[in-house]
Amino acid sequence: MAWRFPKWRELEGYPVDVDSLNESIEAYLEETDGLLNEHNWTYQAVTVLSNVAPDAITQMRSLSVPVPSNLGQGSPSWDITGPIPIAVFIASTNMDWFVISGLSTTVTTGSVNLWVMASFQQTGTQPMFLPKPEESVRSGSQYGIRIDGYVIWETVVGGADRANDTNGEGFGGNQASLPVVIDAVLPVTEGQHLVEIVERTVRNNAFYTPNEYDYWLVLNRELIIVELY
Repeated sequence: MAWRFPKWRELEGYPVDVDSLNESIEAYLEETDGLLNEHNWTYQAVTVLSNVAPDAITQMRSLSVPVPSNLGQGSPSWDITGPIPIAVFIASTNMDWFVISGLSTTVTTGSVNLWVMASFQQTGTQPMFLPKPEESVRSGSQYGIRIDGYVIWETVVGGADRANDTNGEGFGGNQASLPVVIDAVLPVTEGQHLVEIVERTVRNNAFYTPNEYDYWLVLNRELIIVELY
């Protein structure tokens, strides 16, 4: 089945416009120049990667963890006494970095640029369900990309100055539900590399410690890794 069609159809008796003609043949010229994609190959045409030049293709990997869409519809879903689906990641109130479950993998690459992308949803237990809502001191959280045990600080979400922020270095300290997207492109050497998306719960500017019912949740989440040549 054809999937490339001229953008403009030249009509008999009308002058040819250079720009429209170029736009119409551009798609075909891309293929003759070697810019191919999945439409140019039959299923399982290549079964052994060693038969292909390293820079002939782009390798992609993805991981995802879905969370039931009804989470949060009605107070029982956020009540600390109610059930929380297993797929939900409960962030530790410890200030150490923790790997978000489902967002960690080991990849084997050549000497390439690695493009790491992560997106997820954050929310938190509502103070109204805490034994003493007025004691809620949960501050913001921080997320980042960690490669081979080293956090890439340029990807860390949040601030860097605790003294001037009531939520410490983190963000989302108002118990808001919000989306998070982080990514980075960085060179890696040939071999295996551990890619992780990590999280930590920071303290507020007074360094109060949240109680056991005062924590963050990570819901739907995805990790995409692309090798760039």
